[in-house]
Amino acid sequence: MDSAGGKQMNAPSSKAIHAFDGAMTSINAPDATRYVPQEEMRRMEARALIGRHQRGERLTPDQATKVNRASAGRQTTCEALIMVVSDATKTLMVRVMLRVENEICRKLRTTR
Repeated sequence: MDSAGGKQMNAPSSKAIHAFDGAMTSINAPDATRYVPQEEMRRMEARALIGRHQRGERLTPDQATKVNRASAGRQTTCEALIMVVSDATKTLMVRVMLRVENEICRKLRTTR
């Protein structure tokens, strides 16, 4: 309890801050594949294969299987990228909130 009788706030652990800093490093990374979920990567690959097939290119049996799997749950590349940007935004917001909370805790400790 602090001197005003309220509950004392704990600063986020350095481990938590380090984890979010690591997440931000991969968000800022140049290749998007680091944070695109595997399922989304498979769907994007299948869409590329569908395009190749529509242009008259022959697909291998493995490639045809990937296309068939993807047709079961259609999702465009644009939708997949929107999901990635949404996840990146959420991670950034959490990181900002942790820093603000840490700064508030630091100021509370120095004012006592």
